[in-house]
Amino acid sequence: MWWVEVCAEFVLRPHHLKILEACCDAWDRMCASRAILLREGLVSATAAGDAKGHPAAVIERDSRAAFMAALRELDLDSEPRPADKRPVPIYSNRR
Repeated sequence: MWWVEVCAEFVLRPHHLKILEACCDAWDRMCASRAILLREGLVSATAAGDAKGHPAAVIERDSRAAFMAALRELDLDSEPRPADKRPVPIYSNRR
């Protein structure tokens, strides 16, 4: 589970945990939307017979953007910790 891996690798403050939770929620929503799209297709027919984009495509797009924004906010691109060291603290992505 990615949450556990991140928490083991980094020292996260309470506000970082909330960002991580938002990141994971967005990922889950994106994956659920993608599964719907794979099952039902990108386009659906209206009552008039016209084709329109599937609503799940918008949810997938927005969830992907939310995931990427939360991931950037976490700034997990620090060097991985050696096995014998403490987790890398995350101070801020504002440098």
